[in-house]
Amino acid sequence: MEKKVKVTSHKKNLAKMHSMKLNDCKVVILKLVDELLDATSMMSNSPSIKEQWSIHLVIVNLLSKINQLEAEFDLKPLSQRNDQSIEKLTKWATKNGAILNGVEIHQFENYSYGMKANKNIIVGDKLVIVPRSLMMTEENIPSSPLWKLHSQDMMLRNMPNVALAIFILVESLRKDKKSFWHSYLTSLPLTYSTPVYFDVADMEALKGSPAFEAALKLNRNIARQYAYFKKLFQLSNDPASVILKDTFTYEYYRWAVSTLMSRQNTVPSSNNPSETVSALIPLWDMFNHRSGSVRCYNLYIYEIINNIFLITIFRY
Repeated sequence: MEKKVKVTSHKKNLAKMHSMKLNDCKVVILKLVDELLDATSMMSNSPSIKEQWSIHLVIVNLLSKINQLEAEFDLKPLSQRNDQSIEKLTKWATKNGAILNGVEIHQFENYSYGMKANKNIIVGDKLVIVPRSLMMTEENIPSSPLWKLHSQDMMLRNMPNVALAIFILVESLRKDKKSFWHSYLTSLPLTYSTPVYFDVADMEALKGSPAFEAALKLNRNIARQYAYFKKLFQLSNDPASVILKDTFTYEYYRWAVSTLMSRQNTVPSSNNPSETVSALIPLWDMFNHRSGSVRCYNLYIYEIINNIFLITIFRY
């Protein structure tokens, strides 16, 4: 009995020490976040590439320290992309009105998941229909925990893509109930090859190209947005901030931003069809496609030959 009491007491002490360590981490992270805000604001009016690169290295150093500290919180990846999650995605989508015609999600060797034909398809065939109710757009925000903060915060109101990125995280991390889009969100890629995932060597490889300055600017903007929201969630008590106060990390934010950068489409606004809004469209985003109708029509002829598909469509 005495041994059991000692073990229980030891576990409580370890938990207390761990909690103290995490609180210390939070304090240090917020100090680094202040430095990050300063670093992303120190640009001159007409900065040279050399100046932008110098600031980028400062940002990279600060984010490296922040990532190490945020890793102490042992937060899990928001996606578990595998055959099981893809199967759940398909079941969820079709249960809620999506239609797949002659195509299915498949993992291609040396690539990732994408759509392949499971029957002969001719030009003009309708391949997939996705109801508006399955899409994630800024028009879903008013019915979400993000709405109160969205109505108060100027950045969220004026930058729809930023609002949509935060909306993705709110829906991924909420604990009050399972998100309607849970099956979709957990089927997304674990990581991306967007510029916010580039290391210093990757960025250096861009030097001399038009993409270099654009990549520097993108990384700077995303770092600044992360720092802004990190502080905002700590200081606010609205429903979204409660969800993200202890869970919002740079890794999560660049994942959400990259999800939008690589997968978003535009659809007509429900309120004003002459305008468009950004949208994540389950199933549709498994295609590489050309601009056109919200309904996806086949642009080529696809044939099945000995169960090998002559032409396949895939998305990285």
